[in-house]
Amino acid sequence: MDENVRGFLKKNVYKKVYDVAPIFCVDILPVCGGEFLLGLRTNEPEKGKWFLPGGRIFKTETLDKAVIRKAKEELGIRVTKKDFEFLKLGTVISKKTPFGEGQFHAVIGVYKLNLKKKESIKADTQHSDLRWFSKVQNCWHPYVKDAIRTAGFK
Repeated sequence: MDENVRGFLKKNVYKKVYDVAPIFCVDILPVCGGEFLLGLRTNEPEKGKWFLPGGRIFKTETLDKAVIRKAKEELGIRVTKKDFEFLKLGTVISKKTPFGEGQFHAVIGVYKLNLKKKESIKADTQHSDLRWFSKVQNCWHPYVKDAIRTAGFK
């Protein structure tokens, strides 16, 4: 199947989009038993930082379907619409992109994923580690702290 049909852009086209427009994404904040899950990023932007799993939506993909896809791709779990709720819109602007230097600008729909138990979640290639936390840490990116606080954590 052609990569453009599946929603992926060819690298040179995607780089051009990065250069001229914000990228619209969804991020997921899995929560369970008073804790929330973050991933340690392996790629830019924000490489080496604790962040919410997620990524860009595809053309013609609904937000709900993007959340379901990202949960499967980045966490290895199957979820349905009843498992998550919209929290807020956020913005991340960074001086690094997946293509190196430049400017990354994402507008992000943040979704809280309510889990009944800590499922067998597995990190994908986007994360070197996944970890459950109960409190916000000051050293985290402001966007991450804001999303977690919006979900009711301190």
